[in-house]
Amino acid sequence: MLDLLQWLLAASGISGFEAPVRDAIRESLGDKLQLETDSLGNLFGSIGEGEPHILLIAHMDELGFVVTHIEENGCLRFRKIGGIDDRLLPSRPVIVHTQSGPVRGVIGMVPPHLMIDRSQMKKVIPWQELQIDLCTRSREETEALGVRLLDPITFQKDSFVLQGKYLCGRAIDDRFGCAVLLKLAKMLAKKSLNRKITFVWSVQEEIGLHGATVIGNRFTPDIVIAVDSYATGDAPDVPYHLAPVRLGDGPVLRLLDNRAIASTELRKQFEALAKKHSIPLQVGATGGGTDGSAIQRAGTGAHMMAISVAVRYLHSTVEICHLEDLDNLVTLLETSVQDLKLP
Repeated sequence: MLDLLQWLLAASGISGFEAPVRDAIRESLGDKLQLETDSLGNLFGSIGEGEPHILLIAHMDELGFVVTHIEENGCLRFRKIGGIDDRLLPSRPVIVHTQSGPVRGVIGMVPPHLMIDRSQMKKVIPWQELQIDLCTRSREETEALGVRLLDPITFQKDSFVLQGKYLCGRAIDDRFGCAVLLKLAKMLAKKSLNRKITFVWSVQEEIGLHGATVIGNRFTPDIVIAVDSYATGDAPDVPYHLAPVRLGDGPVLRLLDNRAIASTELRKQFEALAKKHSIPLQVGATGGGTDGSAIQRAGTGAHMMAISVAVRYLHSTVEICHLEDLDNLVTLLETSVQDLKLP
C-alpha cells in the first residue's frame, strides 16, 4: 500500500487536469478491470452481476493552480484551483506542468530585511498579490520554456514516512482513496461475486463534486460508498471535539458533514461487520463534503456511506495519515462489499 500510494502521490492531477493520475490507475490495473472514461474524465469499471449494485468512488484530483498571466519580467500570475489557504503560499516551491515538460519555480515573498512596514510580517498575503518566479528575465524567456496560459501548477511533490507508520505528503486527499480502490479492485477481480460492484475514480471533486454528479446521472446504484478524507481534530492546536477521531485507531465512518448525512442502516451493518472481523472502526462528523452526496442527489437517493481515514492538516502541503488505518480500510471494504445487504 505504501509503494502504491507514494506512486500515485507523485503524479500531478489538479482539478480538470487529472490525466496523469488516470493513466497511472489504468497502468496499475492492467486487464484486471474493463475500464471506461466519460467525456469529463471520470474513470470507471464494473465487476460481478446481481443485487445490490454497490458503487465505490474516490476522487483523483488535487488542489493546485493554473497560469493566468505572464508578466513582462517573466514571472507568472496564477489562480487557485480548489480550497487552498492563502497562508500556505509564500515561499513554496511549485511545478508548472507544460506540454514540453515540468518547469520548476517558487512563489516569492518580500524578505523582512526589505520591508518598509514591519507590520506586513503579521499579514496574510492574498494570492492575487503573489507571483511565481521561474528565474527568467522576460515574458519571451518564460514562453521559451513552454509555459502557456492555463498550464496546471502543483506544489512540489514530496512524501515521506514518520515514525515508521505515518505517511506525510501533498494530495493524500484523495490519492489514498484511489489507492484503496485500486487494491480492492485487484482483490475482488479474482472472486466470484453475486452482486454488481462499480469502481469510480472521479474528477473535479475539489471544485464542487462535478465528476460525481455526472456519475450519478449515469448509474443508479443501490449503495454508494465514498472513500475520502476525514479532517481530524487529532492534531496540535486543533479543537479535538470538532472532529474527534484519532490516527491509528482505524478507518472512520463519516456519518455527518456539511453536505450529507450517511445511512444509519448502513452504519449498523458496517459496525457489525467490523466487530465480527475484529477490525478497528471509528465514527464521527466533520466538515466539507464527498462525492457520495453528489451521487445521492443526482440519482434516485441511493443509500450512502462515506468511509475515511483520519488525516491531519487537510488541504495543506503536509497531510498525514496512518498506514495501519489504510490496511484496515482495505480489509473492511473487502469484507463489507461482499456482505452488505440493501437496507
